[in-house]
Amino acid sequence: RRAAWLLAGTLGVATGAAPPVVVLGGGKSRLFKAGNPLVFSGAVSKVRGSPGAGDVVDVHDGAGDLVGWGVFNPHSQYRVRILAHAPADIDHRDVPALVASRLRAAARRRLTVGL
Repeated sequence: RRAAWLLAGTLGVATGAAPPVVVLGGGKSRLFKAGNPLVFSGAVSKVRGSPGAGDVVDVHDGAGDLVGWGVFNPHSQYRVRILAHAPADIDHRDVPALVASRLRAAARRRLTVGL
C-alpha cells in the first residue's frame, strides 16, 4: 500500500502573531462562504497588515466575521487561495499541518477502497 506511509507522522509549525486580514467588499462574501477557494482581486475591499506573497491571511467579510484563511498573492488576480473554511481547520493557521492532515485523510480513503 503506497499511501500507508502518510498515516504515520505529523508535520507542524509553531504559530505566531495573528495573521494579516483581507476584508471582502460588500456582498462579495456569500461566494466564499459557500466554499469557493479563490478570492479574486475585485472582491477585496482592503488588506490590513502587509502580507507578502505566500503569507497566511485571514479572510473576513465586511461585518468583520471570519470566512476562512488562506495564502496571499499580491501579484495574482486571485489574491487569496482559501485553504480552510471549516471550523476545525480555522482553529489553526498552519499550512504544512493542514496539508499533512488532508494527505493522511486521502491516504486513508485510498486504503479503504484498496488503492
